[in-house]
Amino acid sequence: MKRLPKFLWPLFWDTDPKKLDVEKRSKYIIERVMDWGDIPHVKWMLKTFSKKELKNTLIKTRNLFKKSAYFWANFLQVDPEETKCLSKAYQKKHPAIWPY
Repeated sequence: MKRLPKFLWPLFWDTDPKKLDVEKRSKYIIERVMDWGDIPHVKWMLKTFSKKELKNTLIKTRNLFKKSAYFWANFLQVDPEETKCLSKAYQKKHPAIWPY
């Protein structure tokens, strides 16, 4: 089991980071780092996970903030419409709670 480094623990305030297996919970970890990570967290993510794994997570997830999803779509060269959280169909089904 590959453990999560200690410097990433603050990103996982709602779970016990000591028990997170990086390989088994990669999607969850990538989503958190994409939304909440700063430069050291992102550098770790880019070293730890393949570009293919990052793209697959971005395309399949519904759990990213719009800003984060647009940033990562641009960074990973993914069409925003390919991502579930940015597709027009998903946004129509799930309107923002706070319309700001």
